[in-house]
Amino acid sequence: MSPGQGYSLRKSNDPYKSFVVHTTNGAPNSRSLAELSFLVKSPNVSAHYLVGKDGTIYQILAPENYVAWHAGEVSKDAYSNFSSIGVEVHFTPKEISWNGFMYAGLTRLARVYSNLEMVTHRFIARPAGRKIDPSGFTDAQFKQWSSNLNKEYRLAKLTVNCNVRSRAEFGNNIIGVYPKGSVVVVDKNPTEGASYNNNNLWYNANWAGYIHASLIELGETV
Repeated sequence: MSPGQGYSLRKSNDPYKSFVVHTTNGAPNSRSLAELSFLVKSPNVSAHYLVGKDGTIYQILAPENYVAWHAGEVSKDAYSNFSSIGVEVHFTPKEISWNGFMYAGLTRLARVYSNLEMVTHRFIARPAGRKIDPSGFTDAQFKQWSSNLNKEYRLAKLTVNCNVRSRAEFGNNIIGVYPKGSVVVVDKNPTEGASYNNNNLWYNANWAGYIHASLIELGETV
């Protein structure tokens, strides 16, 4: 693969300063390999990495050798193409939410670059409001995620349609619903809260809110 208009050779050894998270925001139900092909072949845009829907991390460009054109106009030099690692996550706003595999893949990749400032494309883009990505990853979630990269997490599968709550208790605090069979990322260590079926343990799911421990099947460690 030779550098084209979507990326260029790095001309210096200046260190990267930021890790910029995007979403592909393409057609719903597109294949990760199709998104990967676009990022490789596009004459106008690229990224260093793509995280697929199954959590696979694809390296498109070696950061030590290439500048990826992914950021556009930004608020400061530390976020520019020359100073940032560009990461695309395969997701579009028309889909419901990220699955746990995507969060897990992004987390594993971000830990490699944990010395860099973690930022969203919408935060750095100028003029303000020019970009919305990463879609499906709110500012509140992103702050919790990026501040706790080195914590241990677990993948978890929901055994029923599951209410997500702002606190580890029942009542009028539902902030969302995850469908039965969904895979989420949860804190490795649960939080004590309201009891249900003699179980008072809750898990923070996807850095968004709490689900009761009795409603999930725990899987591999992230």
